[in-house]
Amino acid sequence: MAFYYYQQSFDMGNSHTITDLGELYEDGVVVEEDEQKAFFYYQISANLNDIYGINKLGHCYEEGIAANMGDSGGLYKVGFRYKNGIGVEKDKNKAFIHYKKSADMDDTNGIRNVAFCYQYGIGVKMDEYKAYLYFQKLAEDKY
Repeated sequence: MAFYYYQQSFDMGNSHTITDLGELYEDGVVVEEDEQKAFFYYQISANLNDIYGINKLGHCYEEGIAANMGDSGGLYKVGFRYKNGIGVEKDKNKAFIHYKKSADMDDTNGIRNVAFCYQYGIGVKMDEYKAYLYFQKLAEDKY
């Protein structure tokens, strides 16, 4: 019954309740756990400038939920965490892999970091030509 009222409040555009709906899905309370639906509700809430929703959306990016769903920004942030050892053991190769996946989706930060990885041999064999190609992509796309 409580879920019904959350849904009604969502339909009325109550941003905080939209975040609450996301939490229900994230935690599997009253409904079956579903990270994609949780992420969806957090995005809506964040777009409505709900500070709680923005925080929860950030959590999704930090925990890799967005990356697991194929979000380019989420993939970049997971790469950043691996490169710097934030919440995980430092692993420059895993950082490069995530940056590359992000770059393949045309994420500006992913492209820039793949270029740096190739330029300095971070998590991948140094290759100045490949670095040049990625920097060129940034310049051409006016990033």
